[in-house]
Amino acid sequence: MIAVAQVEIQRARNLLGHMLEQANRLIQFLNTKTSEELAELDIRYRTATILTIKRVLTMRTLMQNLERKS
Repeated sequence: MIAVAQVEIQRARNLLGHMLEQANRLIQFLNTKTSEELAELDIRYRTATILTIKRVLTMRTLMQNLERKS
């Protein structure tokens, strides 16, 4: 079971790559833009976009918790 968990942790790490750093920068970027600026970037829903980004951060936290427990 631990071996399977370690394989999944490594898979998640490879999947996330540098997305974690980018996720925080993207949230800051989105929070500094006006609705008009976001519309120009074809981002219609700031909240939905930020929630999608936060899923990456949640995945990182889950991965770290799993790694500590294994």
